[in-house]
Amino acid sequence: MASLLPRLVTMALVVVAGLSAAPSVRAAEPPFLPGLSVGFEPPPSMTPAGQFSGYVDERAGASIIIVEMPAEAYADIEKGFNADALKGQGVTVRKRAPFALGKGLKAFLVEGTQKQGTTVFDKWILVATNGKTTALVTVQAPATTAGYDSATVEKSLKTIAFRAPPGVDEQLASLPFRMGELAGFRIVRVATGNSVLMTQGPKDVVREAEQPLVIVSSGEAAIPGTLEQDRFAKQAFSTLPGIANLAIQRIEGKDENGVPMHEIVATADDVRTKQRLFLMQIVRFERSNYLRLVVMARENQRGDLEQRARTIAAGLSVGS
Repeated sequence: MASLLPRLVTMALVVVAGLSAAPSVRAAEPPFLPGLSVGFEPPPSMTPAGQFSGYVDERAGASIIIVEMPAEAYADIEKGFNADALKGQGVTVRKRAPFALGKGLKAFLVEGTQKQGTTVFDKWILVATNGKTTALVTVQAPATTAGYDSATVEKSLKTIAFRAPPGVDEQLASLPFRMGELAGFRIVRVATGNSVLMTQGPKDVVREAEQPLVIVSSGEAAIPGTLEQDRFAKQAFSTLPGIANLAIQRIEGKDENGVPMHEIVATADDVRTKQRLFLMQIVRFERSNYLRLVVMARENQRGDLEQRARTIAAGLSVGS
């Protein structure tokens, strides 16, 4: 909660359902997905995903999720990405070791398993940096699936390369939604192909909520009816990490030009710093998608954040 980093790491560990896609074209150089500065040659049976930055093998139920972060994030992850931290995400670590890549690159690889429902997944989590960008690449496949052993996955990850970061316009164009008014915030990073991270202030890596943060994300789900929308929004809000002593101030459903909206406003303690935080979530329920906006700030920075969050939410739209 105190930083963009835990949120990004959590995103990378979430299971994302695969979508059908056309066969990928094999190339001499590692391919780069739109909006990303890290690329690699995926396993042969994988194709680009449609709803997140990465690859899928729908037949096998396997996926690769790619998250990019600032260079400074590498040291934080290297220090905090241990067996206990991953256990909190449901991952049992088998091994963690340095991972040799090309000249000028630094990396380590975590191997483990994660049970999701009745299925046990093998999991490989690579963290790599070229000194300018940090990449977190999460590979997972059902443990009983042929073709996704450590040798195959590591062969793919060995091809990782970095390019100059794409511009913000290219990154935004890769998203399944469009943004309008930013209400005084600036975009820090596009993450996992379905999220935008924004802040107000000079720092790109925000620790201990020293600057207000806004996260906008999307998902594919038709959620009709006010009761189901209320239940969905409350459940989503309950997943916010690193908070305690939550005090809900307002929960409200409304209609914005024919689009159902749901707002939650609250305060809570940051479990690490004990500072009181202002929290706000707005969910837009489109016909077959939803758009979710979360605001996090120190309570004494609250000011006009509610109105600015509504301005951002009103300018969101699904599609290109």
